[in-house]
Amino acid sequence: MKSFSIIYYISMFFWIFPAIRQYKSNLFWYFLLYAIHDPIAALYFHFTGRTEEGIGIVFNLLLLLSISWGYRDKNFIKFLLAAAFLVSFISLFSTRHFVLYTNLLIHSILFFLFMLRTLSFVAVNGGLNIFHLFLLLEEISIFLKFFVLLFELKTEMAFFITTTAFEILIALFFSFYREDNKKLLVTLKEN
Repeated sequence: MKSFSIIYYISMFFWIFPAIRQYKSNLFWYFLLYAIHDPIAALYFHFTGRTEEGIGIVFNLLLLLSISWGYRDKNFIKFLLAAAFLVSFISLFSTRHFVLYTNLLIHSILFFLFMLRTLSFVAVNGGLNIFHLFLLLEEISIFLKFFVLLFELKTEMAFFITTTAFEILIALFFSFYREDNKKLLVTLKEN
């Protein structure tokens, strides 16, 4: 349990830097939410003794809102905000499985939106941006965490520690690189 706490707090520390590095980028709010999610969840657990999965829904819906903001129209934003409020309220009275399934669904949508972002970039620019691959890797890692929690696999703690360590490496990447960095472009079309 001690190694869990150590890696959790180290991860919390390292996710502050991507928010700073991505300031004024179109993914700033996404990274800022990542930076504040775990500290707020830790405080929530400290004061209530409850796990953060319910409060995680609020942050995950806000993550979804921050990513979909570029595709926004007023009705979609209203729908997303209403859904965020409703699902957050329902999660207070729901089972852990409902909360985990909801978080899995939200991260599936996030993965899909990042995949669209990646494919759109490839189609328009004829190349791949490594930054997008790291966004997809982060979502896969989170998706796998929820999957392990949902099915209560016996390797839950070891898997959590491993994926969190991997996510620290991803945080380091986002701390140094922004989406608009030319060094991250890989040309796919031949001249």
